Formats: sequence, C-alpha cells, structure tokens
Amino acid sequence: MPHSGLRNTAAERASYTRESATAAAHGVTRDLAFGLDACTPRQQQLRALLALAIFNCGRQSAWPRHTPLHELSIYTFAISSRRDELVIITEAPHNIVGRLVPRDHLPEWGLPGLRVKRGCGNGAELVHLPTRARMTVTRDRAGRLDHDATPQTGLWHDDHPLTKEECTVLESLPAMSPQAQTLLGALTTRMSTKDPSGSWDIAMWFTDPLDRPGNGRSDGHARRLWGKGNRWELAWTSYPHPEDLLAALTAPRVGVPGATAQRVRTGWDIRFRDALLALRP
Repeated sequence: MPHSGLRNTAAERASYTRESATAAAHGVTRDLAFGLDACTPRQQQLRALLALAIFNCGRQSAWPRHTPLHELSIYTFAISSRRDELVIITEAPHNIVGRLVPRDHLPEWGLPGLRVKRGCGNGAELVHLPTRARMTVTRDRAGRLDHDATPQTGLWHDDHPLTKEECTVLESLPAMSPQAQTLLGALTTRMSTKDPSGSWDIAMWFTDPLDRPGNGRSDGHARRLWGKGNRWELAWTSYPHPEDLLAALTAPRVGVPGATAQRVRTGWDIRFRDALLALRP
C-alpha cells in the first residue's frame, strides 16, 4: 500500500470518526477504503451484540436484562474500528470499562461475557468470552495501552467463566444473519461520526451540536433495536436526527459499502444485500 495513499485515507477517515490519523490508519483496507465494517466474523458478532445492548433503553427497551450500556452516550469518545479489534479512545477509559464489564456486586451490568484481559493505567484490554473478540478502551489518542499492568478492582477478568444468567441472556437473543450483523455493527462503530463539512453529526446519540430544531425530548432517550434473521427495526425518541443517521450509514466513503436507503411512510429502510434495518424515528 503506497504510504501517501494510506496517510491520506487515514486523515480522511479521521475527519469523519474523530480518531487520530494514526489510529485510523490501523483500520484502512488495502484498497484504501475506510474499513469501518471490514472485520472478522467474531468482531462482527461483538459489534452487533453491543448495538443490541446500547440501543435498547427506556420504556421501549427489548433487551432482556438491566444494563447501563446505553449510558455510554453520556461520554465523549472515538471508535477506532480495526479488522480484529474494536478500540474506544476516551478521556474516561475506566468509567467506560466499568459500564462494559460485569463486576462482583453488579453481575447484571455490562455486556454478557465481556471480561478484562489486561488492565493498564490508561485503560484496559477486554475479551468477549463467547466470541473471543477483542476490545481496547484507552486514553491514548493512537489507541495504545500502557505496558504496566494495573489491577481493575471488582471487575470480572477473563478467568471468570460465563455465568448461568449470562448464558440465559445470550441464548434468549434472536438469531441474526451475517448481513444483519453488518448493519447493526455499523450502528456501534458510527456512534461518534460526523460530516467534516458540518452537515450532520451523530454526537453519541445524546445531543445535537449543530443546534437544529426537532427531535424533542418528551420521552427522554428511549430506544428499541430488535428483530430476527435479516429483518430488524430501530426506533428512538431523541437524537440523532434521522437524516444524520441515514447519512452515517449510507453516505459515500463513511457509509456501509453497498448499503442503500429508501424513504417509506414511517421512516427509512436501509438495505444491505438481503438484510433490512428499518429506521423508525
């Protein structure tokens, strides 16, 4: 891969994702695409599972347990999507890890099966036991962790086996096709994306930095993401503006390659091969 091509693509990707160009370069593909959805099957499974946990909250929630994962929206971070790793870059790494990983006195918090593999002063390396997919949460702008180990007190580590309750939750979730996993995983990887020209901004699903009217907060931040197989629906009551989410999923360069959008009476239908994600704001 020509060095200048990689450098230019990484800088362009970073202008959408809020990563540093150094972090973005780790996810750029050999054909100089952004690579936000170019990942291993185990990564695709993890990203889709995170979407189910994050985009279910409030009275509309379909997630089968209490979890604070929707509260990730209150933090500011950049997601660095890589082929076999998902990296979250944030000024509050330990707060985010504390919401992602179950712990002794709050076993139902976090994502079922997610564990700390290595704790560091500036974050932690995580592993998802059912899929063996990897995550990193770090303060470092390049997406790196310190070499010195730091205990993550109370959080479950990778020697803590899956609990019966975690297995029950995971087994209760509907089946999902690989194409649907791509669409749902795209919701996770684009939580902090924006248009460099300033026409749209996902802004962590929490606010509108462009200060436009619409999307009232009468029902708070209720969200529901659910479906089965190839058919899924996402409904939400607050930010982002639906046109912003539509752009993040389908716009050239930053969107899911091959995804298309169709306006329908109640919202938009996003299609990727045989999969459908119905957006119902």
